[in-house]
Amino acid sequence: MKQKQNGQIKKIIDSKTVKVAVQSIKTHLKYHKQFVTIKNFLATNNRELNVGDKVIIEAIAPKSKRKTWRVL
Repeated sequence: MKQKQNGQIKKIIDSKTVKVAVQSIKTHLKYHKQFVTIKNFLATNNRELNVGDKVIIEAIAPKSKRKTWRVL
């Protein structure tokens, strides 16, 4: 089973590439306070999407140096 993550489109780089921001909630080991981390991924895209759309991305074989995700 391939790894999947939920995210939001932050930038449309070109016709087939988008930047997706994925949020996750982590807990500090010592203080037990929760905080939000955001990680950006480059994903290949074949659909018509806009900035702010919620998407699911899936891990694929590398298409380029930094692009290893695909928009479902």
